[in-house]
Amino acid sequence: MSVWPFIPRDDFIETLEWKTDVIRTYSAEQRIRLSDFPRQRFNLTHVLSPRQYQRAKLLMFNAAAGDWDLPVWAEKQTVSVSAAATTITIDTATSDYRVGGKAIVWSDDETYETVTISADNGTNLTVSALSATYTNALCMPVRTARCVDGLSASRTVEQYTECSAEWTSYSGVDLSDSGLYSTYRSHPVCNTPAILGTSTLEERVSRIQDSVDNGMSAPYFDTASSRADVSLGVSWLRQSQSTLWSLRTFLHALYGRQKGFWLPAYTRGMTLAANVSSADTTITVQAVGLDGVLEAGDVMIQQIDGTQTFLQFTSVATSGANEVLTLSGAAGVNITKTNAQTVCLLHFVRLSQDSVQITHTNGIGAQIMVACDEVPIP
Repeated sequence: MSVWPFIPRDDFIETLEWKTDVIRTYSAEQRIRLSDFPRQRFNLTHVLSPRQYQRAKLLMFNAAAGDWDLPVWAEKQTVSVSAAATTITIDTATSDYRVGGKAIVWSDDETYETVTISADNGTNLTVSALSATYTNALCMPVRTARCVDGLSASRTVEQYTECSAEWTSYSGVDLSDSGLYSTYRSHPVCNTPAILGTSTLEERVSRIQDSVDNGMSAPYFDTASSRADVSLGVSWLRQSQSTLWSLRTFLHALYGRQKGFWLPAYTRGMTLAANVSSADTTITVQAVGLDGVLEAGDVMIQQIDGTQTFLQFTSVATSGANEVLTLSGAAGVNITKTNAQTVCLLHFVRLSQDSVQITHTNGIGAQIMVACDEVPIP
């Protein structure tokens, strides 16, 4: 099987894609998982010298329609190994090495070799014997992938050529582990505030409506759901391979649009109007219009020291300039007004799309931005 050995530019995109059938009714939603593991797609861009570009073209010309060995550059680590060695000392706990699959030891795009993995104990890979000695080389997993659309290139008068190719691996595995986040009411809480940088998160509130419009008289509208549709955004920035791995396993546990999780709004749109004691069965907030809009729901209170408390309320009543939220039980914690840094609604959501895009950037790590839709709690 041919190897695509060219190192990509520092920034490239990886996409994980599941498949879910979502069936909506007026007041509920059924989500049927159609794939147990995601397809993995890599959009790679290379800047190649004339010699590299010539080799790349000939490689693609010879094997474009077949399967390739594709290095997973996002999981590269530095190793040194001797010729004939059958063990590679490497941290595999945060990388997707697969027994029976392959790894690559790579010095440059003309000095490398793939090996077959026979065992993995978390700190060492047992592999087929290496044919050469490698010092400060890169080691990473290999995926069987296809490049359906081939290699595209943009040539200028400069010496180098910019090439791009999209690779898809269909041999995925289920890495699901929801242990990254604590749970509330039996579901994980994504309680990491969004890190945006220069990006923005999109939000939307709407209501699905059916309409009949003949173009002449006033159209007829009928609501198609019992509640408003709320779409929220979430962004993660991971600066190390271990933290990205934890997030990757959480995303696998969602199976695209199939599984739900809790997402705090983090808008600071609510303010405690009275202190909360552990025995209280109500909390009082400055009025924001909850009464008459939300009959029940959930809130998060985050204190200045970062402590987060999640509470379910079953009713709302207006009291002067405030609103009183009746809780499903005792608050269980003491919180003063001055110590409550963020008070916001807690939304139960699922991913809006079955695909998740990971932008890998050298020196920054990886950023993931996804849209989520609020859904009924199971």
